[in-house]
Amino acid sequence: MYLDKAKMHELLVDYQTYNSLLDDSWLEDYKSAPRRPLSEEQRKQFFIDRDEFKVWRYAQYKEKEKTLSIETEENKIVREEKVKQIEAELAQMFYQIIDGLILVPEFNNSKIPFWLKSDMKSQGIWTMYSYIERYDVRKTNPFSYFTEIAKNGFRKVKDEYNLQQTRCTSSDFSENLDNEFADSNWLVG
Repeated sequence: MYLDKAKMHELLVDYQTYNSLLDDSWLEDYKSAPRRPLSEEQRKQFFIDRDEFKVWRYAQYKEKEKTLSIETEENKIVREEKVKQIEAELAQMFYQIIDGLILVPEFNNSKIPFWLKSDMKSQGIWTMYSYIERYDVRKTNPFSYFTEIAKNGFRKVKDEYNLQQTRCTSSDFSENLDNEFADSNWLVG
């Protein structure tokens, strides 16, 4: 199934707007900003803009606290329903990303057990959800952003599994394990 990048971007903007109760007039400023600085001057400006974005984001969180404290119960219910609807649509898109990503040869080979693939999927979904708020809406390709986040989640699970396998199959670990149990006498009643 085809994943619509423009629809995903629109959902992310709406999610950040409704979830944090922000005015979206800042969106036009960020859309007009350059995406990838090329010269040294543009690079410096990028870091200045990034720092300004962090300051702006902190101020918006403070504003959110004030707004939530005076929000009426009816407005809260309407806003929460919109957020739930947006989250459901984003979840379907995230599952499409995960289902496509699990077919990549790096993550789909005979050496990876089937139960580890389900762990990789759940870690990928969880990681993508945890980075929704960090998505910078001035970027127009959320698909690549969340694909890389899911890949990193997959790699984290795979690396932890490989590390555990290496530890358990190492002869030094086995010998030390036997000596540790023999010296501790915790099995002797």
